[in-house]
Amino acid sequence: MVTSTSWDLGEREPELLEKTHCILTDLTGVAPVGWCSPSGRKSRLTIPTLRRLGYRYDASEKDDDLPYVLDDRAGGLADFVILPNNTVSLDDYPFYHTGQALASEVLENWIEEFEALRTSDGYVHLTVHPMAGSGSGTPARAAAVDAFLSHVSNTSGVQIVTLAELAEHCLDRPQEWRARP
Repeated sequence: MVTSTSWDLGEREPELLEKTHCILTDLTGVAPVGWCSPSGRKSRLTIPTLRRLGYRYDASEKDDDLPYVLDDRAGGLADFVILPNNTVSLDDYPFYHTGQALASEVLENWIEEFEALRTSDGYVHLTVHPMAGSGSGTPARAAAVDAFLSHVSNTSGVQIVTLAELAEHCLDRPQEWRARP
């Protein structure tokens, strides 16, 4: 059982992850290759189970500005990458739920973050929730998402990719991404 203060599903976690994996594969016709846990929580069983199921990345961490490959401690080839996300300034939920921000304020922040990351070392991993109360599920908020994506796509030298594509890019060049244990 998951409670509001706990993520650890105990020894049933691999079974539940596999069940979810099968449901998503059956519904979409494509096996998932990436995962993002609620609130970033994982147990000691999570990553080994995801690797066994063929996942290539986890987007749950909030610990860095750049992707990194996991160190397999055996010197083998990298087969799993962490794609950290920024839940402070590139996630709509805190703005709308906690901060009660206006869509125009969120858009301004996203553009400011994008421009700062574009001129430094990092990548934009935007997280958008479809609900109305605490996400981008209203017309004004959806328009802010569209305006941000338009700003990004009209910026020269920027490439928009899926997380799966970013993970494969990193895994094709593991020597370019620092490993962490």
